[in-house]
Amino acid sequence: TSLKHKIALGIIPRIGDINARKLVSHFGSVEAVFREPYRNLVRIPGIGDGLAKYISDRSYLDMAEKEAEYITKNNIRHYFYLDADYPFRLKQCDDSPVIFFFRGSCDLNAAKILSVVGTRNSTPRGRDLCEKIIGGLAAGHPDLIIVSGLAYGIDIISHKAALASNLPTVGVLGHGLKTVYPSIHRSVADSMVKKGGLLTDFLSDALPERNNFLKRNRIIAGLSDATLVVESGI
Repeated sequence: TSLKHKIALGIIPRIGDINARKLVSHFGSVEAVFREPYRNLVRIPGIGDGLAKYISDRSYLDMAEKEAEYITKNNIRHYFYLDADYPFRLKQCDDSPVIFFFRGSCDLNAAKILSVVGTRNSTPRGRDLCEKIIGGLAAGHPDLIIVSGLAYGIDIISHKAALASNLPTVGVLGHGLKTVYPSIHRSVADSMVKKGGLLTDFLSDALPERNNFLKRNRIIAGLSDATLVVESGI
């Protein structure tokens, strides 16, 4: 399957990751979804008129082609849900992304992966606890990967604590790989690419929007064996 078609499947509006998988299994391949005329698409249970119009609109293939060029040129890895190396933990989530993009060096199928999340407004006690827990885990589990969301508060503290303990750490982004948000975390993000990585299911030029951050949380939880919540608002 061409990279262009895989990316296009992930960007059809309102389809979502669950329906995208259904379409591929219904037609037998990713390319077949885009060859199918509107009159056939509209008959599929759960698709209907509105979604069939989106799927038969071939403009997404042009967008996908541009994205494919960008990720190839910039050595960004992609993981498609049918690939053998797609993270096995994430595969167990019904709504895991059909495709996502990764700039980094670590193994997303590593033996031990822990997600660490928490409030953006962390207290000194929360910050201290986060550093102590990650430092303690690193001493006993030097092969551990720490996953978080690169946001203010507990997220960035957990990334920094992982790097300080020589653990790889992965940031799951609510935007594309052309952006680092918040921009104050750029230097940490650069260090993470060398030891760990940055991961997103958004196209490279997607900007940080509020809903994106809720959406990316399913990946933070799904990539790991467990999620540690250090501190949270009521």
